[in-house]
Amino acid sequence: MSKKYHIIGWLIIILIIVGFVIFVVKYSKVELGDNIIITFSPPKGKIFNKQVDYKKAILSLFVEQEEIKAGDEIKVNIILDTQSQPVDGVDVILKYDPLVLKAQDKEVKKGEVFTNFMTNEINQETGIIKFSALSQPGQAFTGQGVLAFIDFQALKQGQTPISFVFEPASTQDTNVASQSKDILKEVRELGLNIK
Repeated sequence: MSKKYHIIGWLIIILIIVGFVIFVVKYSKVELGDNIIITFSPPKGKIFNKQVDYKKAILSLFVEQEEIKAGDEIKVNIILDTQSQPVDGVDVILKYDPLVLKAQDKEVKKGEVFTNFMTNEINQETGIIKFSALSQPGQAFTGQGVLAFIDFQALKQGQTPISFVFEPASTQDTNVASQSKDILKEVRELGLNIK
């Protein structure tokens, strides 16, 4: 019986504390006696004054062909959507099955977004594609556009993915840079059904 009253007592104390905090926050100034005044005001500084924009970039893969047969050439577009954020550069790592798809070139082809490609390589043996691209100084890209494209040949029938190497919050994989911060939120991969 005393245990029950003990728990009820603690619940009442917690409710009083929560009520007091709500009261202080709502009214911001409380006088507790002759010389005791509690005033609540949030600390001033960057964290309270900075406008935070949670929009993040999206990278996706796109093909125009509705039907793909073994032997067909396939143009895979890499689309960058900055979600209204200025983007200074990208690092992209893609993987594909080299037994099902053959890259036609040793490099990705430049799209409309960036012209400065620092790294650009396709390894047909491993099925790994890596490239890095930068904007011209002071000319960050904002909007949606074709970042690059890759020409493949379908070698045989079957289902095969082309995917980004991406882990949120990692800078060692695919990323999109805006003012030296990785703002890549989402990647949309591609599944091909070769007939």
